[in-house]
Amino acid sequence: MNRVGKVALGCLLFPIGLLVLTVIVFLGARATGVPEPRLTQTELSQPVEESIPQTALRRSEGFDGPESAEVEPEIVVILEMEEGRFTVASGPAEEGIRVQADYDEATYRLQKNYDLEGETPVFRLRFRSTVSLLRRLAQDGSFSDDDVDQNQIDVILPQNVAMKLILRFKKAEAEIHLDGLALTDLVTEFRMGEYSVLLDEPNPVPMRAFVGDFAMGEFEIEGLANFRVRRAKVKGQLGECRIDFRESLLRDTEIGVHWKMGEVNLRVPADAFWDPSSSVTASLGEVTTDRGRPDQDFDPEVTRRLKVDASIFMGEI
Repeated sequence: MNRVGKVALGCLLFPIGLLVLTVIVFLGARATGVPEPRLTQTELSQPVEESIPQTALRRSEGFDGPESAEVEPEIVVILEMEEGRFTVASGPAEEGIRVQADYDEATYRLQKNYDLEGETPVFRLRFRSTVSLLRRLAQDGSFSDDDVDQNQIDVILPQNVAMKLILRFKKAEAEIHLDGLALTDLVTEFRMGEYSVLLDEPNPVPMRAFVGDFAMGEFEIEGLANFRVRRAKVKGQLGECRIDFRESLLRDTEIGVHWKMGEVNLRVPADAFWDPSSSVTASLGEVTTDRGRPDQDFDPEVTRRLKVDASIFMGEI
């Protein structure tokens, strides 16, 4: 057989072999199956020392001057969770970090770890499936919402502890209530689901950075002015996002919002001074802007300044 014939035969046999291999893997996953649910209730706790000096809290209350010094985190909290309903809220510092969990221990695992990175304590909580998506699809034909509904994890974090909070959630529904926490940094990585982040009261310390990384779902950030963050960055792949500052700015703020496909609703304070270098654009879509009263009514010497750099490739802002 000449070389051309061998190449043609290989091109013909390759997809057939790939199909056979896929069928074998699928049948193997189906034969293995998924264990019957075994629901359990678990409580975890981790003591944490209260760390924000009251002098730092007083110095940072609502001011944007030399006294408003940003605070280094005393602890890093990392929550990596998937396939469940999750809540995050604050509680008394003397009770430390507490976790209340109802979940299927036959197919999910809840793990905590507390260690030092340099001199900074790091608390890490993981909640993940022990069964592959392929096994679920092979047995049930689809991924059911029941797999999410049976898992409820509530995390209570300590007040008055300077904290860097990192949230990595996937295939979930989550409500993040930040009131009472002293956040130096906030990083959110949300994938596939419905997520809301709310802050009704000013963060006790100025936040150094907020980074939101979203993909496929519905995302809501309420009370961004209360973050007291100098720079905020939000990026998204696909979905709907609502960002509402709610209150008047407590410090000059820059926010960058960059979205691929979907819809972004950005509500800014009417009494903020709109930085003239701000930009809102759409490559294949629509931009609708209404910033209330004209900026010439404001005194830029005393009014908080807002700079917005927002863009979307396909969709609406």
